[in-house]
Amino acid sequence: MAQGAYIQSRQDAFGRSVQYFGDVRIAVLDDSYLPDGDIYALKFGDKGITGIQAGEIMVKDNGLSGTMYETLIEWYVTIVDLNPKGMAKLTGIDISL
Repeated sequence: MAQGAYIQSRQDAFGRSVQYFGDVRIAVLDDSYLPDGDIYALKFGDKGITGIQAGEIMVKDNGLSGTMYETLIEWYVTIVDLNPKGMAKLTGIDISL
């Protein structure tokens, strides 16, 4: 099978053409984004990197405080990796020409 067979072009929400390797979006960066020469790959979703919350969001309206309204919002959230292969790091990349 040809090497490029897995690379697909699709349109994003704004109609721009973007490339994917399988279901993973490919982004081209200049070297200012890779100062260490490392690339990180993440798989987002229910079987990868996802967000969770502890309980519900709590909102308390404290009303008018001086000249402004004050609202207290408590929401305990975090990010978890639900797959041992949900993230990877490739080191030693040199993109200089």
